[in-house]
Amino acid sequence: MLDPAEDFENPVTRQTSLTTEQPDGPEEGPPSVVNGKTLMQFVRLRPTKETNGERLLRLEMSCGLTSENLEQFTEDIRQAYQMLSNNPKTLKGIDLANVEAQTVKIYEASDDDSPALEAAGIKPQRVSVTVVEETGSTAARDVIRLAMSLPVPQTPKAGAWALRMHGELVWVEMYDTQAGLGLK
Repeated sequence: MLDPAEDFENPVTRQTSLTTEQPDGPEEGPPSVVNGKTLMQFVRLRPTKETNGERLLRLEMSCGLTSENLEQFTEDIRQAYQMLSNNPKTLKGIDLANVEAQTVKIYEASDDDSPALEAAGIKPQRVSVTVVEETGSTAARDVIRLAMSLPVPQTPKAGAWALRMHGELVWVEMYDTQAGLGLK
Protein backbone atom coordinates (compact mmCIF):
# COMPACT_ATOMS: atom_id res chain seq x y z
CA MET A 1 0.00 0.00 0.00
CA LEU A 2 1.24 3.52 -0.78
CA ASP A 3 1.92 6.02 1.97
CA PRO A 4 0.98 9.60 0.90
CA ALA A 5 3.66 11.20 3.09
CA GLU A 6 6.57 8.92 2.05
CA ASP A 7 5.72 7.97 -1.54
CA PHE A 8 4.79 11.35 -3.05
CA GLU A 9 6.50 14.75 -3.16
CA ASN A 10 3.16 16.57 -2.85
CA PRO A 11 1.00 14.31 -0.71
CA VAL A 12 -2.75 14.45 -1.25
CA THR A 13 -4.83 15.17 1.80
CA ARG A 14 -8.48 14.39 2.22
CA GLN A 15 -10.90 17.13 3.14
CA THR A 16 -12.66 16.04 6.32
CA SER A 17 -15.05 18.95 6.83
CA LEU A 18 -17.54 20.47 4.43
CA THR A 19 -18.20 23.57 6.50
CA THR A 20 -17.13 26.93 5.21
CA GLU A 21 -16.52 30.11 7.12
CA GLN A 22 -19.39 32.59 6.88
CA PRO A 23 -18.76 36.34 7.03
CA ASP A 24 -20.31 38.22 9.93
CA GLY A 25 -23.40 40.26 9.09
CA PRO A 26 -25.30 40.66 5.82
CA GLU A 27 -23.62 40.80 2.43
CA GLU A 28 -22.70 44.30 1.40
CA GLY A 29 -23.83 45.29 -2.06
CA PRO A 30 -24.40 48.49 -3.95
CA PRO A 31 -26.90 50.93 -2.44
CA SER A 32 -30.43 50.50 -3.80
CA VAL A 33 -31.15 54.25 -4.13
CA VAL A 34 -28.73 56.97 -5.28
CA ASN A 35 -29.74 60.48 -6.37
CA GLY A 36 -33.43 59.47 -6.40
CA LYS A 37 -32.74 56.55 -8.78
CA THR A 38 -33.46 52.93 -7.85
CA LEU A 39 -31.16 50.08 -8.82
CA MET A 40 -33.12 47.48 -10.81
CA GLN A 41 -32.31 44.39 -12.84
CA PHE A 42 -33.31 44.74 -16.51
CA VAL A 43 -34.33 41.11 -16.83
CA ARG A 44 -35.32 40.88 -20.49
CA LEU A 45 -36.76 42.59 -23.51
CA ARG A 46 -40.06 41.51 -25.09
CA PRO A 47 -40.94 43.28 -28.36
CA THR A 48 -44.70 43.27 -29.05
CA LYS A 49 -47.14 44.56 -31.62
CA GLU A 50 -50.46 45.82 -30.29
CA THR A 51 -53.78 45.20 -32.05
CA ASN A 52 -53.78 48.84 -33.23
CA GLY A 53 -50.40 48.26 -34.94
CA GLU A 54 -48.32 50.11 -32.36
CA ARG A 55 -44.97 48.45 -31.68
CA LEU A 56 -43.76 48.41 -28.08
CA LEU A 57 -40.70 47.23 -26.22
CA ARG A 58 -41.69 45.64 -22.93
CA LEU A 59 -38.80 46.09 -20.53
CA GLU A 60 -39.12 43.53 -17.74
CA MET A 61 -37.58 44.94 -14.55
CA SER A 62 -37.07 43.51 -11.09
CA CYS A 63 -35.69 44.65 -7.74
CA GLY A 64 -35.82 43.80 -4.07
CA LEU A 65 -38.07 46.17 -2.14
CA THR A 66 -36.63 47.67 1.01
CA SER A 67 -37.55 50.51 3.31
CA GLU A 68 -34.73 52.41 1.54
CA ASN A 69 -36.20 52.27 -1.97
CA LEU A 70 -39.92 51.95 -1.20
CA GLU A 71 -40.65 55.68 -1.51
CA GLN A 72 -39.51 55.61 -5.15
CA PHE A 73 -42.61 53.62 -6.16
CA THR A 74 -46.39 54.18 -6.32
CA GLU A 75 -48.78 53.97 -3.39
CA ASP A 76 -50.16 50.65 -4.71
CA ILE A 77 -46.71 49.07 -4.57
CA ARG A 78 -46.03 50.50 -1.09
CA GLN A 79 -49.34 49.06 0.19
CA ALA A 80 -48.57 45.64 -1.30
CA TYR A 81 -45.15 45.72 0.38
CA GLN A 82 -46.73 46.55 3.76
CA MET A 83 -49.29 43.74 3.43
CA LEU A 84 -46.59 41.19 2.56
CA SER A 85 -44.18 42.35 5.26
CA ASN A 86 -46.95 42.08 7.88
CA ASN A 87 -48.08 38.60 6.68
CA PRO A 88 -45.05 36.83 5.14
CA LYS A 89 -46.22 33.35 6.21
CA THR A 90 -49.76 33.58 4.82
CA LEU A 91 -49.33 35.87 1.80
CA LYS A 92 -46.73 34.95 -0.82
CA GLY A 93 -47.52 37.51 -3.49
CA ILE A 94 -49.81 40.25 -4.75
CA ASP A 95 -50.44 41.10 -8.41
CA LEU A 96 -51.39 44.70 -9.12
CA ALA A 97 -53.64 45.41 -12.11
CA ASN A 98 -54.08 49.18 -12.21
CA VAL A 99 -50.84 50.96 -11.39
CA GLU A 100 -51.00 54.64 -12.32
CA ALA A 101 -49.19 55.90 -15.42
CA GLN A 102 -45.58 56.82 -14.70
CA THR A 103 -42.87 58.90 -16.29
CA VAL A 104 -39.89 56.57 -16.47
CA LYS A 105 -36.25 57.54 -16.85
CA ILE A 106 -33.61 54.81 -17.11
CA TYR A 107 -29.93 55.50 -16.54
CA GLU A 108 -26.90 53.27 -17.06
CA ALA A 109 -25.08 54.75 -14.04
CA SER A 110 -26.38 56.44 -10.89
CA ASP A 111 -24.42 59.63 -11.55
CA ASP A 112 -25.54 60.09 -15.17
CA ASP A 113 -27.20 63.46 -15.76
CA SER A 114 -29.20 62.50 -18.83
CA PRO A 115 -31.25 59.29 -19.09
CA ALA A 116 -30.36 56.64 -21.62
CA LEU A 117 -34.08 56.02 -22.10
CA GLU A 118 -37.07 58.18 -21.15
CA ALA A 119 -40.81 57.77 -21.65
CA ALA A 120 -43.86 59.57 -20.24
CA GLY A 121 -47.29 58.13 -19.52
CA ILE A 122 -46.05 54.55 -19.20
CA LYS A 123 -48.56 52.27 -17.45
CA PRO A 124 -46.55 49.49 -15.74
CA GLN A 125 -47.97 46.05 -16.54
CA ARG A 126 -47.62 42.62 -14.95
CA VAL A 127 -46.76 44.29 -11.66
CA SER A 128 -46.11 41.69 -9.00
CA VAL A 129 -44.88 42.04 -5.43
CA THR A 130 -43.84 38.65 -4.04
CA VAL A 131 -41.99 37.04 -1.16
CA VAL A 132 -39.09 35.00 -2.55
CA GLU A 133 -36.32 33.03 -0.92
CA GLU A 134 -32.97 34.57 -1.77
CA THR A 135 -29.94 32.31 -1.56
CA GLY A 136 -26.30 33.16 -1.96
CA SER A 137 -23.08 32.87 -0.01
CA THR A 138 -24.99 33.41 3.25
CA ALA A 139 -27.99 31.61 4.68
CA ALA A 140 -31.23 31.72 2.68
CA ARG A 141 -33.62 34.49 3.63
CA ASP A 142 -37.00 35.77 2.49
CA VAL A 143 -37.08 39.06 0.59
CA ILE A 144 -39.90 41.03 -1.00
CA ARG A 145 -39.35 41.44 -4.73
CA LEU A 146 -41.01 43.77 -7.23
CA ALA A 147 -41.30 42.68 -10.86
CA MET A 148 -42.96 44.66 -13.64
CA SER A 149 -43.05 45.21 -17.36
CA LEU A 150 -42.61 48.75 -18.71
CA PRO A 151 -44.07 49.11 -22.23
CA VAL A 152 -42.12 51.85 -24.02
CA PRO A 153 -42.59 52.95 -27.65
CA GLN A 154 -40.30 51.10 -30.05
CA THR A 155 -37.75 53.49 -31.53
CA PRO A 156 -34.34 52.74 -33.04
CA LYS A 157 -32.64 54.35 -30.02
CA ALA A 158 -34.77 52.41 -27.47
CA GLY A 159 -34.28 49.14 -29.37
CA ALA A 160 -30.51 49.51 -29.60
CA TRP A 161 -30.27 50.41 -25.91
CA ALA A 162 -32.49 47.50 -24.82
CA LEU A 163 -30.54 44.96 -26.89
CA ARG A 164 -27.26 46.18 -25.42
CA MET A 165 -28.41 46.43 -21.79
CA HIS A 166 -30.81 43.51 -21.16
CA GLY A 167 -29.64 41.36 -18.27
CA GLU A 168 -27.77 44.30 -16.69
CA LEU A 169 -28.34 46.42 -13.60
CA VAL A 170 -29.77 49.85 -14.44
CA TRP A 171 -30.90 52.88 -12.45
CA VAL A 172 -34.58 53.75 -12.75
CA GLU A 173 -36.40 56.93 -11.79
CA MET A 174 -40.21 56.78 -11.79
CA TYR A 175 -42.80 59.34 -10.84
CA ASP A 176 -46.52 59.77 -11.35
CA THR A 177 -47.14 61.40 -14.73
CA GLN A 178 -50.22 63.36 -13.61
CA ALA A 179 -48.47 64.69 -10.51
CA GLY A 180 -45.52 65.75 -12.67
CA LEU A 181 -47.91 67.72 -14.87
CA GLY A 182 -49.61 69.32 -11.87
CA LEU A 183 -52.91 67.52 -12.53
CA LYS A 184 -53.06 65.77 -9.20
